[in-house]
Amino acid sequence: MPNGKGGQFKTFSLIYYSAPIFLSVLISTGADYIDRFIVTFFLSLLELHIYNLSLLISTSLIFIISPITAIIFYKLPIIFGTRNIDDIKFNVSKAITVFIALYFPVAFIVSALSQSIILFISKEDYLTGYLTIMIIYVTSSLIISSDIIGISLQSGGRIYLSYLSHLRYFP
Repeated sequence: MPNGKGGQFKTFSLIYYSAPIFLSVLISTGADYIDRFIVTFFLSLLELHIYNLSLLISTSLIFIISPITAIIFYKLPIIFGTRNIDDIKFNVSKAITVFIALYFPVAFIVSALSQSIILFISKEDYLTGYLTIMIIYVTSSLIISSDIIGISLQSGGRIYLSYLSHLRYFP
């Protein structure tokens, strides 16, 4: 299909190179929402409200890592374009270090104060939600580096998958 300058728009290439991103978004979206379907099926209405309040508090910390993720999402493809493995390792490692350094302390503080936060924004009936908040923050703190790994996989494309398997993700 002509692009107005005599060239062609390559639909197949667009689909081929966007497939890993599509798969990543599909998995990420599924992971974000599958818990709600499961919880809705098994819990009572009060327990569902407690879970939703806990989830709302837990996901509020995304504002800490979202700006960094946005910058890294645009920086890593440039670094991968240089094909300098040492530079790729260094930047991925530093990005993970920044994520952990910012997210972990805040997640720990919010977990420790979760009962007070719940009492401040809701009623005493929701107090048992602090356990959910603690579980979510502990788990997310352990896997926060997966955001950088996902961006690395998207940035590097298929060419660098074998290289990424040899990188050390944790500083």
